[in-house]
Amino acid sequence: MKIILFLLLLVISSGFALGDAFAYTISDDATGGDCSTIGTWDSASKTCTLTSNLNVVIEEDNSNIQITSDGITLDGNGFTLAGISGISHHTPAIMIFSVHNTIVKNFIVDGAFSKCIGIGWDLGGVDPQIKSTFNVVKDNVLQCRDAGVSISTGAENNIVQNNSVNPFELQGDTPQRVGVIAATPYVNKIIDNDFSNTVEGIRIGATSHIPIHTIYGNTWSNFDEPNDACYDDNSNGFCDDPYVFSGGQDDTPKCTICESEPIADTIP
Repeated sequence: MKIILFLLLLVISSGFALGDAFAYTISDDATGGDCSTIGTWDSASKTCTLTSNLNVVIEEDNSNIQITSDGITLDGNGFTLAGISGISHHTPAIMIFSVHNTIVKNFIVDGAFSKCIGIGWDLGGVDPQIKSTFNVVKDNVLQCRDAGVSISTGAENNIVQNNSVNPFELQGDTPQRVGVIAATPYVNKIIDNDFSNTVEGIRIGATSHIPIHTIYGNTWSNFDEPNDACYDDNSNGFCDDPYVFSGGQDDTPKCTICESEPIADTIP
């Protein structure tokens, strides 16, 4: 009994909630669904705000937090959603599926989740015309196995903005380390993110129609300084040339070392 009490006090003092092997559902009702178990719910603004770090058990076919109502704001409040055990090869930690006008912000997501946040997630056999639209994923630090954000089937007019994507390394595992995977035939906006620690900033997935996504202002691992031919002649903090990658381009990539292009020597 003393050992159990000690462990409980240790968890509380560390600021982490106890790990659970099921999804917390955030919905528009009196308690915000399961919001009251992990944070505070403001029904007027439909906002669920975390009040502590959250330890979870990662499951292959079950996201740990699911948003199931329109207009929800899920505010991580700077706390960490941490996968303490388990591994996922497909499912995101936080899922925005078939909802509209939601916001997920201010999270640190860390663990062996396949993706940190999924928008319009394809669960297999689900009608691909079910849409997730006008959702916003912003101001998060994302450290998962394969990708920070996955924009999947049915996702349209969503915004992924000002997120920092870092690798999560697991012994014996080979993570893909992608910033954003966009596998949707619809247009979305990917702006002002930091992909400097990824192997591949944005991956445009195979669809019958590859849209022209709105992409600008991101930081890239292989195009952010003069050694990458990224020059900033007008000193505005952005590379003068666009960054072109398979399936798209960033028209105004950010530079981390911002210098003008050297003037070529001329022979008199």
